[in-house]
Amino acid sequence: MIHKEFKAKELISQLNNNGYKAYLVGGCVRDKLLNRPVNDWDITTNALPEQIKEIFNGYGFVEAGIKHGTIGVIADGAVFEITTFRSEGEYKDCRRPESVDFVQNVYEDLSRRDFTINAIAFNDEEGYVDFYSGKEDVQNKIIRAVGDAEKRFNEDALRILRAVRFSSNLGFEIEENTFKAMLNCKSNLKFIAKERIFEELTKTLTGEHVYFALKKCKEIIFEIIPELHVCDGFDQKSLSHCYDVLEHTLVALSLAKDRTPSVAWALLLHDIAKPLCFTVDKKGFGHTNGHMEKSAEISKEILLRLKAPKKIISDVYTLVYNHDREIGDTKYGLKFFLYKNGLDIAKELLAVKKADMFAHSQHGIDKYVRFVILYENYLNEVLSNEECYTLDGLEVDGNDLLNAGFSGKKIGEINELLLTKVMKGDLPNERRKLLEFISKIK
Repeated sequence: MIHKEFKAKELISQLNNNGYKAYLVGGCVRDKLLNRPVNDWDITTNALPEQIKEIFNGYGFVEAGIKHGTIGVIADGAVFEITTFRSEGEYKDCRRPESVDFVQNVYEDLSRRDFTINAIAFNDEEGYVDFYSGKEDVQNKIIRAVGDAEKRFNEDALRILRAVRFSSNLGFEIEENTFKAMLNCKSNLKFIAKERIFEELTKTLTGEHVYFALKKCKEIIFEIIPELHVCDGFDQKSLSHCYDVLEHTLVALSLAKDRTPSVAWALLLHDIAKPLCFTVDKKGFGHTNGHMEKSAEISKEILLRLKAPKKIISDVYTLVYNHDREIGDTKYGLKFFLYKNGLDIAKELLAVKKADMFAHSQHGIDKYVRFVILYENYLNEVLSNEECYTLDGLEVDGNDLLNAGFSGKKIGEINELLLTKVMKGDLPNERRKLLEFISKIK
């Protein structure tokens, strides 16, 4: 990390030595102020793209953004984006400017940026260049739009979700006027590519302060996932629950320790069908029979709509479908789930089950904790004892079955039978014992 920072400052020095202004800018300056890890060291300069290429002749380049003034300079195996100071023309699609003009003044460049915390520039010679009190907002943990907030969000509606994401990742409060503008402009999110929305929401859902961010910005989330709206305030009328459906969802999401993207999305959507499946018995208690299956279907529809990667759609479907099932009540049940779905999903399902359980009332925790503990204990036993739960883990293979006189579909059928018996403990996973068993099959 220090090496990358040092290299970025070297590149700035090269620009300075050739008579140009140059600064670190944006997220790297913000994260440095927060003592957070910095991933990308971005540079802004008054050098034009062709001048940047001339100065760094001999380096490798990434030129995908060159028409917008950005050149990626490859130095010591890392890419440093260097962007010419620019102003932007009219936005007509709530996402990108119709034109970009290169300017010589860093003030104009910083004035086009989204939030004050991202509109700070720095170099060793001048120190911080901070026209919008971004350093103060970093210190006070505030997300504030640069200039006119509604103008910023009408220019690029994705900035609305970026504000939510920064709140989730950094734990910053959104300034009142900025938040009002977000709500006023939220309908513009329909113009944003679904893939970009999914990407921003995923970063939000995996943030450390996700409860805080989504609780405040729920109306924005409803704009994207309207199916969640009915969960807000929905009383479950159950001794097992102390929250309405949405509050339970947000608490569960915040409690998950191993919050991969699949776990995060599964927790957001795991109970989304509860209001649709809700019935009340004669005693006044609520029931949501079938909500796992229905929630899984709705989750799939939502993620397809957001053009999520196929694997995440599949994984989230599996996690939501099984989140409330007593899969680990027997070791065989756990092994069968491992066989069908794999170890990664089994671990993610444990994370979902734990977070979901602890978001119940104490009555609910007491009711479900036994099943979660059984699941975790069986999973740990299977892994620590290296117990077999895959066909590849059997001590015999297809060649052994061929040598025993079997062929075609029969080989697959016998392999399945052997694995089932081994997983159930009816047969030891020992080559001699398995071959003896095979020899007795007609």
